[in-house]
Amino acid sequence: MDRQKVRRTTLMISMLLMPVVINYYSPYLIIEGSMQGIVVGSMMFFGLLFTSSLVFGRAYCGWLCPFSGYMEALSYADPKPTNSRRGHIFKWAYWVLWIGVITYAAMRAGGYSSINILYNTENIISVDQPSRYIVLYFPVLGLATLITIATGKRGWCHYVCWAGNFSILGSTIKNKIKWPSLHLEAGDHCTHCRTCSRVCSKSLNVYEMVQSSRFDDPECILCGNCVDSCPMKNIKYSWRWNPEKPKPEIGVKLLVETTLKQ
Repeated sequence: MDRQKVRRTTLMISMLLMPVVINYYSPYLIIEGSMQGIVVGSMMFFGLLFTSSLVFGRAYCGWLCPFSGYMEALSYADPKPTNSRRGHIFKWAYWVLWIGVITYAAMRAGGYSSINILYNTENIISVDQPSRYIVLYFPVLGLATLITIATGKRGWCHYVCWAGNFSILGSTIKNKIKWPSLHLEAGDHCTHCRTCSRVCSKSLNVYEMVQSSRFDDPECILCGNCVDSCPMKNIKYSWRWNPEKPKPEIGVKLLVETTLKQ
């Protein structure tokens, strides 16, 4: 079976399971639990997400995340790419504020005294009452839809997703230290077709990464669209890091691009 079919099928199944699992990555339940000194399931999930990203980068976002499945579906309805990164500051600003609120709540409660993975999810299924579907589909998915339509493909992931920040931190650490971990690499057979950039699910400039041989953008979710779409099979998944190629001089790049246009 084609790798991208497997990935998209996994994401769609994960999206359909959102009513079952949404409490396990709820940012609000962490605050509510911290006010009572309880470590809830979503806090443990975010800790696991950060830890796993030290090895697998942001592969969770590209292959398993329920919201990523929803973003994948929306990208077919509105495939325009996102074109600004300045909005990312908002994601980090309210993420820091959220961490501060959690810390304050835990301090007011005298610290954490118990663990309850099923906090407020005693029936295991997160959305176990009709009224909770209203909360899921209108404020949550409704807001995600509006933001994505307004900002472009995977706008929610770029500018809002609180879970993504944990995997960004872990992925940034592994990319800097370069211990054996999942990442992308490029060879020397690029034909400058820029297909890799056009198919990127996060609207990243993959072509530039290929030319510099530096696949260390923390926004990369390792979806593999560029790997499977490259006509020369020049991009691949890798585990061990190869030495970086020196970045081409700007003049050389301009010469190549000018020649191709002619």
